[in-house]
Amino acid sequence: MDAKISVIVPLYNAEKYIAECLDSLLAQTFTAFEVIIVDDCSTDSSAAIVESYREKFGGRLTFTRLKKNSGNAGYSARNRGFNCSRGEYVFFVDADDTLTKTALEQLYTVAKKFDADVVYTGARYFYTTTAGATLKIDEYGTALKKNALEDRPILIADSPKKVLDIYLVNFGMFHTGMYNTPWTKFVKRDFLATEGITFYEILSSGDLLWTIELFACAKRFVRIPDALYFYRNDAVDSMTRVQKSDAAQIAKWSKIFVQWSQCLLKLNDKLDILKQHPEYAYSALAFHFYMCLKRNNEARMHVNPQTIYNVLRGEFDEDLTVPFLFSMIDLQQKNSAATLRRFNQFAAAANKRIAQLEAEVKRLQSSVRGEQV
Repeated sequence: MDAKISVIVPLYNAEKYIAECLDSLLAQTFTAFEVIIVDDCSTDSSAAIVESYREKFGGRLTFTRLKKNSGNAGYSARNRGFNCSRGEYVFFVDADDTLTKTALEQLYTVAKKFDADVVYTGARYFYTTTAGATLKIDEYGTALKKNALEDRPILIADSPKKVLDIYLVNFGMFHTGMYNTPWTKFVKRDFLATEGITFYEILSSGDLLWTIELFACAKRFVRIPDALYFYRNDAVDSMTRVQKSDAAQIAKWSKIFVQWSQCLLKLNDKLDILKQHPEYAYSALAFHFYMCLKRNNEARMHVNPQTIYNVLRGEFDEDLTVPFLFSMIDLQQKNSAATLRRFNQFAAAANKRIAQLEAEVKRLQSSVRGEQV
């Protein structure tokens, strides 16, 4: 079979969901695709379930295993899958997620029409409630459509600078609906191979580095406003995760941030556009700092910033990076203090105005009583 698309699925202990994922691929209206599943040493029945689907795909399914568990979020598995791929385009799908029936057909048609390096699709989150059965589905990643873009596929950028301006500057990923998830990007395989774009096999946040490099090299970037991907975010699993101590959280996320930042420095040396526009790397570093040591870390909210600084200072060799980290911590503290000051000023003004109104009410009440007499 001449595979037009390679669908790459990293697999690890997804026995509850992998069948649903594979069923959504079997239901595709576009059939000229191969499926490459890379098992990261699952310890449940995931592998057996995949094996039971071989005949259903009629030779289009390749199943391979890593010799040793990677310990990362599927980055090693995705790299292995890409090396095995033959399709004109590649699309990464997580083992617990699903696609709309026309997803591959729409993505491939648009990619060919625009000769796109990257086609970006919206997605939807779906949640399993704590009760167990009810699914709540919310739209996700559609901000670009709401920001006056047309309701049809459109070439939103024909140069890397335009894409990076949208994505990175001023925390653009928060405001444009363009996220760093691999499963929102349908990518030309030759483009990835020529540019040497692979996933950094690090503990976490390799998706963000991959996306930055993808956007820094893509010359034709197309947006589909439709949400073609269904991403599972299981509230039950997230609620049962073991809560770590403050010290353990800081140590974990500090290590991730240090490792990630070292990879960003390598990426900065590799790509001229990042060298020419240091604001991109700065925005990426600021965003990842926020994700690691604020948004994803409850301990970060009540620990002295000097403590975090000391941890990071002991980890980093790059003297240039450490002042940045401290400036970010210091800036957050100053912003918090400024917010508190503004609130106190507002509260004081409000209390003053309340006192004035109370005095006015008393005056009016006295006046009314006087007229009644």
